[in-house]
Amino acid sequence: VQVYWPIDSAWYISTVGDAEDGRTRVAYDDGDVEHLDISKERFKVLQWLLVTEATVRLYIAHLLAKGTVQEASVPPYLSAISNYHEDMGISGLQRVGVSRGQ
Repeated sequence: VQVYWPIDSAWYISTVGDAEDGRTRVAYDDGDVEHLDISKERFKVLQWLLVTEATVRLYIAHLLAKGTVQEASVPPYLSAISNYHEDMGISGLQRVGVSRGQ
């Protein structure tokens, strides 16, 4: 993604991921790393990554193990991902789900 820095009036390329504090980890190309509430930032998505069912299962299992999400809250996330893929016309992806022990 590109993140806008108003002080510099510039967009900076970065890679995003989960931070330990529940915020978004933003790693910039120059090596700088911040943990941001990305919902409060101006950003542009440069590239969407397609995820496989296995990747989603692993990621959700990781979030459950960390306690980031509760099991009861998982189905809406899975439904949203599946609906997004359908809306975007992405073929070859199965509807995703997770169960304990996977």
